[in-house]
Amino acid sequence: MDRKWMQQSSINPLEDENTLFGLFDVDSEDYGNLRTKFSPRLVNVGRLVICRSGESEVILNDRRIQIKKGDMLTVFPNTIIQEISKSDDLHAYTVAVNTEFLRNINIPSSSMLYILIRQNPCISITQEQTDTIIELCEMLRRKSSHVDHMFHKEICENLLLTICYEVAAMYSANNEIKKRPQSRQDMILRQFLSLVSTDYLVNREIGYYADKLCITPKYLSIVIRSVSGRSAADWISHVIIINAKSMLIGTQMTVQQISNALNFPNPSFFGQYFRRHTGMTPKEYRKKSK
Repeated sequence: MDRKWMQQSSINPLEDENTLFGLFDVDSEDYGNLRTKFSPRLVNVGRLVICRSGESEVILNDRRIQIKKGDMLTVFPNTIIQEISKSDDLHAYTVAVNTEFLRNINIPSSSMLYILIRQNPCISITQEQTDTIIELCEMLRRKSSHVDHMFHKEICENLLLTICYEVAAMYSANNEIKKRPQSRQDMILRQFLSLVSTDYLVNREIGYYADKLCITPKYLSIVIRSVSGRSAADWISHVIIINAKSMLIGTQMTVQQISNALNFPNPSFFGQYFRRHTGMTPKEYRKKSK
């Protein structure tokens, strides 16, 4: 089956950060062709996967997840994903969305949704819900080809936004989340996570992010723990470790090279940091993941 990309350039949106979105169907044969390319790797875009038939097993950040017909899986940017197994009748519909676009979406109760989707990224949806998402995606596919239309960009962005809202509503209903306006604390969490994902190599001090957000470190720490259930320091470490794991299992870089790339003072400090957060050394993790 030919993979059908709908995008603003001819480059795979999983590889081009300037592409707004991509749509494609994947069947069992495609899966096999992608298996090597999609070995453990860091996903830098948002991905939505709807399983239309068959089943598959994937690992998201060391967590095994079973996907079967009627399931919807959401993968956030900066997630390590590995496809482990699949059935011969696997058929999935996938949407890839630009990270910057996702950061600018103001969905009510977004902080609670973010936490819940991270905890439970795969949910079962009805056939009607499946049809709704796919119909919107197909409309997006058609509209994206009308590049000469005066409002081509605006139409595509709003259709993509509609898809995101529909997905959010499905997760909200599944977790019985009540709609509420986005609070200042929600906004702080969203802005903090966005900053960490781009600036973790520059600075890992809570004070740095507090200054960027024009609030005190103490208030930032209180807000992040209150809204997400995790400390600000935990979130910073989470992003660093995810990227370290991605380099260990997805590249041939030495531990020293990875230490340098992640801006650690030396490999020894990096090794201690990695072990403190994972329970194993970088070399042990690389060996375990092969």
